[in-house]
Amino acid sequence: MLGVCSLNKIADNKTIPNQLLRNPHEITKYVKPLFQSADVVFGNLECVFSEEFYALNLKNIKLLIAPPDSSILLKENNFTILNLANNHILDHGVKKVRETINTLENVGIKYIGEPTKLKKKQIEIIHVKNKKIGFLGYNLCEQGEQSSIEEILASIKKNRSSVDILFLSLHWGWGSEHMEFPSPSQVELGHMFIDHGVDVILGHHSHVFQPVELYHNKIICYSLGNFIFDMDNEKNRKSGIVEILIDNDNNLSNKLIPTEQVENYVLRVDEQKHNTDHLIVSNYLVKLSPDEYAKTAKIVKSQYNKEILFDYLINFYKYPLTFHSNTVRRWISKFLSK
Repeated sequence: MLGVCSLNKIADNKTIPNQLLRNPHEITKYVKPLFQSADVVFGNLECVFSEEFYALNLKNIKLLIAPPDSSILLKENNFTILNLANNHILDHGVKKVRETINTLENVGIKYIGEPTKLKKKQIEIIHVKNKKIGFLGYNLCEQGEQSSIEEILASIKKNRSSVDILFLSLHWGWGSEHMEFPSPSQVELGHMFIDHGVDVILGHHSHVFQPVELYHNKIICYSLGNFIFDMDNEKNRKSGIVEILIDNDNNLSNKLIPTEQVENYVLRVDEQKHNTDHLIVSNYLVKLSPDEYAKTAKIVKSQYNKEILFDYLINFYKYPLTFHSNTVRRWISKFLSK
Protein backbone atom coordinates (compact mmCIF):
# COMPACT_ATOMS: atom_id res chain seq x y z
CA MET A 1 0.00 0.00 0.00
CA LEU A 2 2.81 2.40 0.85
CA GLY A 3 6.24 1.70 -0.59
CA VAL A 4 9.24 2.72 -2.63
CA CYS A 5 9.97 1.04 -5.96
CA SER A 6 10.71 3.59 -8.68
CA LEU A 7 14.43 4.33 -9.01
CA ASN A 8 13.75 7.59 -10.79
CA LYS A 9 11.51 8.77 -7.95
CA ILE A 10 14.07 7.76 -5.33
CA ALA A 11 16.82 9.73 -7.03
CA ASP A 12 14.63 12.79 -7.50
CA ASN A 13 13.17 12.59 -3.99
CA LYS A 14 9.66 12.11 -5.39
CA THR A 15 8.65 8.86 -3.72
CA ILE A 16 5.23 8.66 -2.11
CA PRO A 17 6.64 8.69 1.46
CA ASN A 18 8.58 11.87 0.66
CA GLN A 19 5.48 13.41 -0.89
CA LEU A 20 3.56 12.57 2.26
CA LEU A 21 6.13 14.38 4.37
CA ARG A 22 5.79 17.51 2.23
CA ASN A 23 2.00 17.49 1.95
CA PRO A 24 0.30 14.59 3.76
CA HIS A 25 -3.27 15.51 2.84
CA GLU A 26 -3.06 15.90 -0.93
CA ILE A 27 -2.65 12.36 -2.25
CA THR A 28 -6.07 11.01 -1.17
CA LYS A 29 -8.17 14.17 -1.14
CA TYR A 30 -10.29 13.07 -4.13
CA VAL A 31 -11.25 9.69 -2.62
CA LYS A 32 -11.27 10.62 1.05
CA PRO A 33 -15.07 11.20 1.17
CA LEU A 34 -15.64 7.59 0.05
CA PHE A 35 -13.67 6.29 3.01
CA GLN A 36 -15.11 8.67 5.56
CA SER A 37 -18.64 7.53 4.74
CA ALA A 38 -17.78 3.85 5.36
CA ASP A 39 -18.21 1.94 8.62
CA VAL A 40 -15.04 -0.10 8.09
CA VAL A 41 -12.09 0.51 5.74
CA PHE A 42 -9.57 -2.28 5.05
CA GLY A 43 -6.17 -2.18 3.37
CA ASN A 44 -3.03 -4.28 2.91
CA LEU A 45 0.05 -2.55 4.38
CA GLU A 46 3.04 -3.67 2.33
CA CYS A 47 5.72 -1.70 4.12
CA VAL A 48 6.90 -0.84 7.61
CA PHE A 49 6.67 2.45 9.46
CA SER A 50 10.01 3.40 10.98
CA GLU A 51 11.90 6.42 12.27
CA GLU A 52 14.85 5.09 10.25
CA PHE A 53 13.18 6.52 7.14
CA TYR A 54 14.30 10.02 8.12
CA ALA A 55 17.97 8.95 7.96
CA LEU A 56 17.79 7.37 4.49
CA ASN A 57 19.60 8.91 1.53
CA LEU A 58 21.06 7.85 -1.82
CA LYS A 59 23.95 6.10 -0.06
CA ASN A 60 21.58 4.31 2.28
CA ILE A 61 18.44 3.32 0.35
CA LYS A 62 15.86 0.89 1.68
CA LEU A 63 12.70 -0.19 -0.08
CA LEU A 64 9.22 -0.56 1.38
CA ILE A 65 9.73 1.67 4.39
CA ALA A 66 7.69 4.77 5.22
CA PRO A 67 7.81 7.52 7.86
CA PRO A 68 5.58 6.91 10.90
CA ASP A 69 3.84 10.24 10.25
CA SER A 70 2.27 8.75 7.12
CA SER A 71 0.10 6.56 9.36
CA ILE A 72 -1.86 9.72 10.14
CA LEU A 73 -2.97 9.82 6.50
CA LEU A 74 -4.50 6.37 6.91
CA LYS A 75 -6.29 7.39 10.08
CA GLU A 76 -7.63 10.57 8.47
CA ASN A 77 -8.99 8.43 5.63
CA ASN A 78 -10.85 6.25 8.13
CA PHE A 79 -8.74 3.12 7.65
CA THR A 80 -10.02 0.82 10.35
CA ILE A 81 -7.96 -2.34 9.92
CA LEU A 82 -4.80 -3.26 8.00
CA ASN A 83 -3.37 -6.59 6.92
CA LEU A 84 0.28 -7.20 7.85
CA ALA A 85 0.47 -10.77 6.52
CA ASN A 86 2.43 -10.34 3.30
CA ASN A 87 5.80 -11.12 1.76
CA HIS A 88 7.46 -7.77 2.57
CA ILE A 89 6.45 -6.95 6.14
CA LEU A 90 9.55 -8.75 7.51
CA ASP A 91 12.01 -7.30 4.98
CA HIS A 92 13.58 -5.06 7.63
CA GLY A 93 13.33 -7.49 10.55
CA VAL A 94 11.12 -8.07 13.55
CA LYS A 95 12.04 -4.80 15.30
CA LYS A 96 10.67 -2.76 12.40
CA VAL A 97 7.44 -4.80 12.47
CA ARG A 98 7.03 -4.03 16.16
CA GLU A 99 7.72 -0.35 15.46
CA THR A 100 4.99 -0.50 12.80
CA ILE A 101 2.56 -2.11 15.23
CA ASN A 102 3.29 0.55 17.84
CA THR A 103 2.68 3.24 15.21
CA LEU A 104 -0.68 1.74 14.25
CA GLU A 105 -1.74 1.35 17.87
CA ASN A 106 -0.79 4.96 18.60
CA VAL A 107 -3.15 6.23 15.89
CA GLY A 108 -5.89 3.70 16.70
CA ILE A 109 -5.76 1.43 13.63
CA LYS A 110 -6.37 -2.30 14.12
CA TYR A 111 -4.30 -4.94 12.33
CA ILE A 112 -4.34 -8.63 11.41
CA GLY A 113 -1.73 -11.15 10.25
CA GLU A 114 0.92 -9.87 12.66
CA PRO A 115 3.96 -12.08 11.84
CA THR A 116 5.92 -11.76 15.10
CA LYS A 117 3.21 -13.69 17.00
CA LEU A 118 3.25 -11.24 19.91
CA LYS A 119 -0.47 -10.87 19.44
CA LYS A 120 -1.97 -14.21 20.44
CA LYS A 121 -5.46 -13.90 19.00
CA GLN A 122 -5.95 -14.86 15.36
CA ILE A 123 -9.05 -12.82 14.66
CA GLU A 124 -9.90 -9.14 14.95
CA ILE A 125 -13.61 -8.51 15.54
CA ILE A 126 -15.15 -5.13 14.80
CA HIS A 127 -18.64 -4.33 16.10
CA VAL A 128 -20.69 -2.35 13.58
CA LYS A 129 -24.42 -1.62 13.90
CA ASN A 130 -25.18 -4.69 16.04
CA LYS A 131 -23.08 -6.95 13.81
CA LYS A 132 -19.81 -8.68 14.57
CA ILE A 133 -17.45 -8.45 11.60
CA GLY A 134 -14.42 -10.75 11.83
CA PHE A 135 -11.10 -10.36 10.00
CA LEU A 136 -8.41 -13.00 9.51
CA GLY A 137 -5.13 -12.35 7.68
CA TYR A 138 -2.65 -14.82 6.17
CA ASN A 139 0.34 -14.87 3.83
CA LEU A 140 0.75 -17.73 1.35
CA CYS A 141 4.03 -16.50 -0.18
CA GLU A 142 7.24 -18.34 0.65
CA GLN A 143 8.86 -15.02 1.49
CA GLY A 144 7.80 -13.75 4.90
CA GLU A 145 5.83 -15.66 7.53
CA GLN A 146 4.09 -18.26 5.37
CA SER A 147 0.91 -19.98 6.55
CA SER A 148 -0.30 -23.41 5.50
CA ILE A 149 -3.71 -24.16 4.03
CA GLU A 150 -4.42 -26.40 7.01
CA GLU A 151 -3.67 -23.54 9.42
CA ILE A 152 -6.08 -21.23 7.61
CA LEU A 153 -8.85 -23.84 7.49
CA ALA A 154 -8.43 -24.52 11.21
CA SER A 155 -8.68 -20.79 11.94
CA ILE A 156 -11.84 -20.47 9.84
CA LYS A 157 -13.43 -23.38 11.69
CA LYS A 158 -12.43 -21.99 15.09
CA ASN A 159 -13.71 -18.45 14.49
CA ARG A 160 -16.67 -18.85 12.14
CA SER A 161 -19.32 -19.16 14.84
CA SER A 162 -18.12 -16.09 16.77
CA VAL A 163 -18.99 -13.56 14.04
CA ASP A 164 -21.84 -12.63 11.72
CA ILE A 165 -19.60 -11.98 8.71
CA LEU A 166 -16.10 -13.40 8.23
CA PHE A 167 -13.49 -11.65 6.06
CA LEU A 168 -10.30 -13.44 5.02
CA SER A 169 -7.33 -11.35 3.86
CA LEU A 170 -5.02 -13.42 1.64
CA HIS A 171 -1.61 -12.52 0.28
CA TRP A 172 -1.57 -15.09 -2.52
CA GLY A 173 1.55 -17.14 -3.12
CA TRP A 174 0.24 -19.23 -5.98
CA GLY A 175 -0.64 -16.49 -8.43
CA SER A 176 1.91 -14.34 -10.19
CA GLU A 177 2.70 -10.68 -9.71
CA HIS A 178 1.43 -8.30 -12.42
CA MET A 179 -1.07 -10.83 -13.82
CA GLU A 180 -4.52 -9.35 -14.50
CA PHE A 181 -6.44 -12.52 -13.67
CA PRO A 182 -6.08 -15.24 -10.99
CA SER A 183 -4.40 -18.60 -11.50
CA PRO A 184 -6.45 -21.83 -11.62
CA SER A 185 -5.09 -22.78 -8.18
CA GLN A 186 -6.14 -19.41 -6.73
CA VAL A 187 -9.69 -19.86 -7.98
CA GLU A 188 -9.83 -23.38 -6.56
CA LEU A 189 -8.44 -22.22 -3.23
CA GLY A 190 -10.77 -19.23 -3.04
CA HIS A 191 -13.79 -21.45 -3.63
CA MET A 192 -12.60 -23.86 -0.95
CA PHE A 193 -12.28 -21.14 1.69
CA ILE A 194 -15.77 -19.85 0.87
CA ASP A 195 -17.14 -23.40 1.10
CA HIS A 196 -15.59 -23.69 4.57
CA GLY A 197 -17.32 -20.59 5.92
CA VAL A 198 -15.63 -17.39 4.70
CA ASP A 199 -17.98 -14.66 3.46
CA VAL A 200 -15.50 -12.33 1.76
CA ILE A 201 -11.94 -12.89 0.54
CA LEU A 202 -9.74 -9.80 0.20
CA GLY A 203 -6.80 -10.79 -1.99
CA HIS A 204 -3.56 -9.01 -2.82
CA HIS A 205 0.00 -9.63 -4.11
CA SER A 206 -0.34 -9.18 -7.88
CA HIS A 207 0.01 -5.36 -7.75
CA VAL A 208 -2.73 -5.12 -10.39
CA PHE A 209 -6.49 -5.24 -9.96
CA GLN A 210 -8.08 -8.62 -10.71
CA PRO A 211 -11.75 -9.67 -11.07
CA VAL A 212 -14.21 -9.77 -8.20
CA GLU A 213 -16.11 -13.05 -8.19
CA LEU A 214 -19.59 -13.65 -6.79
CA TYR A 215 -19.48 -17.28 -5.68
CA HIS A 216 -22.46 -18.85 -3.88
CA ASN A 217 -23.59 -15.34 -2.91
CA LYS A 218 -20.21 -14.64 -1.32
CA ILE A 219 -17.44 -12.34 -2.59
CA ILE A 220 -13.89 -13.11 -3.72
CA CYS A 221 -11.69 -10.10 -4.51
CA TYR A 222 -8.75 -11.87 -6.14
CA SER A 223 -6.58 -8.76 -6.01
CA LEU A 224 -7.32 -5.23 -4.86
CA GLY A 225 -4.33 -3.95 -6.84
CA ASN A 226 -2.20 -0.98 -5.80
CA PHE A 227 -4.00 1.84 -4.06
CA ILE A 228 -0.90 3.86 -3.12
CA PHE A 229 2.37 2.42 -4.42
CA ASP A 230 5.45 3.67 -6.27
CA MET A 231 5.07 1.73 -9.51
CA ASP A 232 4.97 3.58 -12.82
CA ASN A 233 3.40 1.02 -15.16
CA GLU A 234 -0.14 2.00 -16.15
CA LYS A 235 -1.73 -1.28 -15.06
CA ASN A 236 0.00 -0.98 -11.68
CA ARG A 237 -1.41 2.52 -11.19
CA LYS A 238 -4.99 1.50 -12.00
CA SER A 239 -6.88 0.03 -9.09
CA GLY A 240 -10.24 0.13 -7.40
CA ILE A 241 -12.15 0.45 -4.16
CA VAL A 242 -14.54 -2.42 -3.53
CA GLU A 243 -17.55 -1.28 -1.53
CA ILE A 244 -19.26 -4.17 0.28
CA LEU A 245 -22.72 -3.79 1.76
CA ILE A 246 -24.25 -6.09 4.38
CA ASP A 247 -28.01 -6.08 4.92
CA ASN A 248 -29.95 -7.01 8.06
CA ASP A 249 -30.02 -10.68 7.00
CA ASN A 250 -26.26 -10.73 6.34
CA ASN A 251 -26.74 -10.81 2.57
CA LEU A 252 -23.84 -9.27 0.67
CA SER A 253 -23.67 -6.94 -2.29
CA ASN A 254 -20.76 -5.02 -3.77
CA LYS A 255 -19.82 -2.11 -5.98
CA LEU A 256 -16.51 -1.45 -7.71
CA ILE A 257 -15.24 2.13 -7.74
CA PRO A 258 -12.26 2.37 -10.14
CA THR A 259 -9.29 4.51 -9.15
CA GLU A 260 -5.98 5.52 -10.69
CA GLN A 261 -2.83 6.89 -9.15
CA VAL A 262 -1.80 9.91 -11.24
CA GLU A 263 1.33 11.78 -10.16
CA ASN A 264 0.65 12.93 -6.58
CA TYR A 265 -2.99 11.90 -6.38
CA VAL A 266 -5.31 8.92 -6.21
CA LEU A 267 -8.20 9.81 -8.50
CA ARG A 268 -11.65 8.33 -8.78
CA VAL A 269 -12.09 7.21 -12.40
CA ASP A 270 -15.30 8.10 -14.25
CA GLU A 271 -17.34 4.87 -14.32
CA GLN A 272 -19.23 6.11 -17.38
CA LYS A 273 -16.03 6.30 -19.43
CA HIS A 274 -14.33 3.23 -17.96
CA ASN A 275 -16.74 0.31 -17.82
CA THR A 276 -15.78 -2.15 -15.08
CA ASP A 277 -18.66 -4.61 -15.52
CA HIS A 278 -16.24 -7.26 -16.79
CA LEU A 279 -14.37 -7.12 -13.48
CA ILE A 280 -17.36 -8.39 -11.48
CA VAL A 281 -18.23 -11.95 -12.48
CA SER A 282 -20.44 -14.76 -11.21
CA ASN A 283 -18.77 -18.16 -10.78
CA TYR A 284 -15.44 -17.29 -12.38
CA LEU A 285 -14.48 -19.61 -15.22
CA VAL A 286 -10.79 -20.48 -15.48
CA LYS A 287 -9.72 -19.77 -19.06
CA LEU A 288 -6.20 -21.20 -18.93
CA SER A 289 -4.77 -24.51 -17.79
CA PRO A 290 -2.14 -24.38 -15.02
CA ASP A 291 0.63 -24.82 -17.62
CA GLU A 292 -0.77 -22.10 -19.88
CA TYR A 293 -1.11 -19.74 -16.92
CA ALA A 294 2.48 -20.43 -15.86
CA LYS A 295 3.75 -19.67 -19.38
CA THR A 296 1.77 -16.43 -19.55
CA ALA A 297 2.96 -15.40 -16.08
CA LYS A 298 6.57 -16.04 -17.09
CA ILE A 299 6.20 -13.72 -20.09
CA VAL A 300 4.57 -11.01 -17.96
CA LYS A 301 7.28 -11.29 -15.31
CA SER A 302 10.02 -11.13 -17.94
CA GLN A 303 8.53 -7.97 -19.42
CA TYR A 304 8.29 -6.38 -15.97
CA ASN A 305 11.93 -7.26 -15.19
CA LYS A 306 13.00 -5.63 -18.47
CA GLU A 307 11.17 -2.46 -17.47
CA ILE A 308 12.91 -2.46 -14.08
CA LEU A 309 16.30 -2.97 -15.74
CA PHE A 310 15.62 -0.15 -18.20
CA ASP A 311 14.60 2.14 -15.34
CA TYR A 312 17.83 1.22 -13.55
CA LEU A 313 20.03 1.90 -16.57
CA ILE A 314 18.57 5.29 -17.49
CA ASN A 315 18.93 6.46 -13.88
CA PHE A 316 22.32 4.83 -13.33
CA TYR A 317 24.25 8.11 -13.23
CA LYS A 318 22.14 9.50 -10.37
CA TYR A 319 23.40 7.01 -7.80
CA PRO A 320 26.66 6.49 -5.88
CA LEU A 321 28.76 3.33 -6.31
CA THR A 322 27.57 1.96 -2.97
CA PHE A 323 24.02 1.88 -4.30
CA HIS A 324 25.05 -0.06 -7.40
CA SER A 325 27.05 -2.62 -5.43
CA ASN A 326 24.15 -3.16 -3.02
CA THR A 327 21.70 -3.46 -5.92
CA VAL A 328 23.79 -6.07 -7.74
CA ARG A 329 24.27 -7.99 -4.49
CA ARG A 330 20.51 -7.96 -3.83
CA TRP A 331 19.67 -9.12 -7.36
CA ILE A 332 22.21 -11.97 -7.18
CA SER A 333 20.77 -13.03 -3.82
CA LYS A 334 17.24 -13.11 -5.25
CA PHE A 335 18.40 -15.09 -8.29
CA LEU A 336 20.24 -17.68 -6.18
CA SER A 337 17.27 -18.10 -3.81
CA LYS A 338 14.98 -19.23 -6.66
